[in-house]
Amino acid sequence: MLRKVHELKEEIKRKRKHAEIIVEVCTIEHPDNQILQTIDTFLCTRGCFKRDIDMKETDQHGVNKLLDYALTKQMVHDLDMMSSGEAKALINKFFNLFGAANKRLFTNAKYDNGLSWSSIMKETPGVIYFDTGVVVVTRNLIGILWIADKG
Repeated sequence: MLRKVHELKEEIKRKRKHAEIIVEVCTIEHPDNQILQTIDTFLCTRGCFKRDIDMKETDQHGVNKLLDYALTKQMVHDLDMMSSGEAKALINKFFNLFGAANKRLFTNAKYDNGLSWSSIMKETPGVIYFDTGVVVVTRNLIGILWIADKG
């Protein structure tokens, strides 16, 4: 699995050259009722995310639209970065890492004819992040596909 995650991350980085890309999948114990705390701990251990962030659960359709936008566009200036077909292939590769397991999906944004989001990246002096993606939680896995453009 680690090799597949690494290959996917490198493929996305080649197509989204100037974005910060985070792709990871880890095993977890079933989070039960503490799923938001599990997500917060997972994100904070990555080192680049704020604490106590506001992640909302969403559905597959919403996440697919959001990720398609985040991968195909440079979010600061809305510049084309790759085709929607290429983005959909990358999105499918990411979700295939979780197999057929029931997935719960969480994000900081929604895409409805435009991106509305609240950055969850740690602030750096003089840098504004346009960042979004998805955190996937299953019974045994937690993973992230996150795209961040600097403004």
